[in-house]
Amino acid sequence: MNDNPEFETEIIGTGVPHVEPGTYIAVCEGAERVKTRNGEARKWYWRLPDADNFRLTQITSLATSGGSNGGKNIKVLRGRVLGEGEPLSTAEIVGKTAMLVLTVDPESGYNRVLEVVSSPPGSGPAAAAPVPAVPPTPPVGSNGAEPPSGSVAHFEQRLARQAAEAQAATFTTQPSSATQSVAQQGDLPF
Repeated sequence: MNDNPEFETEIIGTGVPHVEPGTYIAVCEGAERVKTRNGEARKWYWRLPDADNFRLTQITSLATSGGSNGGKNIKVLRGRVLGEGEPLSTAEIVGKTAMLVLTVDPESGYNRVLEVVSSPPGSGPAAAAPVPAVPPTPPVGSNGAEPPSGSVAHFEQRLARQAAEAQAATFTTQPSSATQSVAQQGDLPF
């Protein structure tokens, strides 16, 4: 314990870290069982390469059926639903990509995952590495402006660029320490 703490003389307010609502390529960094005020749940860790590697989490129930959010995550990351009683090693999903549809919760200001869907062609469920950030492209559209972020045209434009890049390059990644610690947990009772 510090007997002579240096007390702050001023505290400056900060905003809540979040990304704008929209659809993003995301890399699964792992999952863990957690206790919440509503009981046990599963916490998913995601990284968004297209948004300066912004990290966020998603809480789902422990259910893994095809209709549950956790089950949908597994299906997108693994390519199929987990069978009843079937174990899944987190090593099978860590580093896999998905598309996250995000919003901003009006009460907390944090991002909320609305949906997890399959990655674009070339970076689908079997991909072991994230799709890289897309370089800026010239404006498009009848008025010379790029389609609004989150619009269907913007999403389709991004998917086409990312698919082309994914097919043109081979990617290698080094897992972060958080990814390694979650991956080292091995089989989780999904």
